[in-house]
Amino acid sequence: MALRSQRTTARPRGTGCGPLRRWVGVWCLVAAGVATACNGGSSPEASSAPPSTAAPSSSIGPDGPSSTSSTAKPEREYPAGGPTDDIFPPGDPSYELIDGPGCQTLLDETTTWVGLSVPDAEGADTVPLYAGAASACLGRWSDAERNFEQIDVAHPDFQRNACVRTELLAWLTRLIHEWQADHSFSPVFRTSSGSSPCPGDDTSSTGSPDEPPSSSTSSAAG
Repeated sequence: MALRSQRTTARPRGTGCGPLRRWVGVWCLVAAGVATACNGGSSPEASSAPPSTAAPSSSIGPDGPSSTSSTAKPEREYPAGGPTDDIFPPGDPSYELIDGPGCQTLLDETTTWVGLSVPDAEGADTVPLYAGAASACLGRWSDAERNFEQIDVAHPDFQRNACVRTELLAWLTRLIHEWQADHSFSPVFRTSSGSSPCPGDDTSSTGSPDEPPSSSTSSAAG
């Protein structure tokens, strides 16, 4: 019986990949992929980075983005209550109207005063005084300044109720100077906490607030 020669082929070690090794390799790749997915796909260095600083919050309104923080507006008082200072001939309680809601009414009324000869009856500076005060009350500072500059502040022409109008002129002067120093000046007005030094209408020149004045002129410094 002839002997069959057997040929053995030596398999080099470490150069191949048997079934077990292939399975282990595939499992390692799958495990690495799962770990990456659980970490959000970021490396350890990226995950340990400090979070970014959040920007200040803001809200977006119809006029665009606005900061959540705001600076409070300054507060100023309306003229101290008490007098009414009825203007002849229309009889408007002008001083009493400088209280917020009445300011627009007063401003509208002052546009008719020249035609009603109010400057002749009440004094030339009465019309720009009340027009300026009403404009300041409404925050129309350019108009208020223009009216204020028409007043002879050193010697205002107030033919009646000089006390009331001088007090109002002092109130207007302070506001105009604040606005001239800072054009962003936009106060919130509130009711006066004080009382007027002129508790009633000064009628010493005519005897009645509803009668036309005499020819005498009261001069009062602001």
